[in-house]
Amino acid sequence: MRSILQLLLIGILVACNGNGTEEATGIPANEIAIAKEKEPFQGLGIRHDGHYKNEDRGVVYLIRFFDNGNAVLINGRSDVAEGLSQYLVKDALGDPAIGWYNVPVTVKEDSIFFKTYPTKGEIEYRGNVPSTSTVRLLRHSHITGTQEIKDYIFQPDNSPSQ
Repeated sequence: MRSILQLLLIGILVACNGNGTEEATGIPANEIAIAKEKEPFQGLGIRHDGHYKNEDRGVVYLIRFFDNGNAVLINGRSDVAEGLSQYLVKDALGDPAIGWYNVPVTVKEDSIFFKTYPTKGEIEYRGNVPSTSTVRLLRHSHITGTQEIKDYIFQPDNSPSQ
């Protein structure tokens, strides 16, 4: 009950110019931060200091997750793979014609879900994070009907494999 009252007091103080919130409530600043909305991928093990990579039949697929709840994806042939990671930026505009997307990710318990919309249809992704180095996704193309499980392996920023 006390914590509910404290959160209510915090809300009132913030609404009335929350300067000095800690002094007014006696609640340490780190506990006040807990009341704020958490990062969408918290607890899943998804990293933001690099991207995840899958290579299959001469095509490279990259995904980078951002703390705002979006993922930026791009793909291309192996011969252009080195330059692809530069497109994995938070404010990416995307271009379905070249396989570049910035999409919202839905998190439900330990699973992630998102869709991309190429020029002719939809590709649905659903999966999980078995470890901080791997994101496993079922990729279902509603264009061709194919479904395949892909493991994306983490590549830290400035890694030699970029």
